[in-house]
Amino acid sequence: MRMRLKLKTVFVLYFMVSLLGLIYALMQLGQRCDCRGHAMSKDQQISQLRGELQKLQEHIKTSELSKKTDVPKIYVITPTYARYVDSFCKITVVQ
Repeated sequence: MRMRLKLKTVFVLYFMVSLLGLIYALMQLGQRCDCRGHAMSKDQQISQLRGELQKLQEHIKTSELSKKTDVPKIYVITPTYARYVDSFCKITVVQ
């Protein structure tokens, strides 16, 4: 048996689903959130960020000391099209 839906029935179903979705969304908005991160004052955030910055700067200093100074040069040849007739090659040194 083939079931035919009337336009009124489809509209009522659509309205009910939309209404339930709206109720669900409003219920989600009413819930409390975990606001521990939001409650931190600006001074505390600034001091925390300064501490992280200092740690990162120390890490950079120690990593720079362990770097090699004699890194090999890599030559990259890329075509540059100055004119349609001929093309030139550009040599770039990457260190």
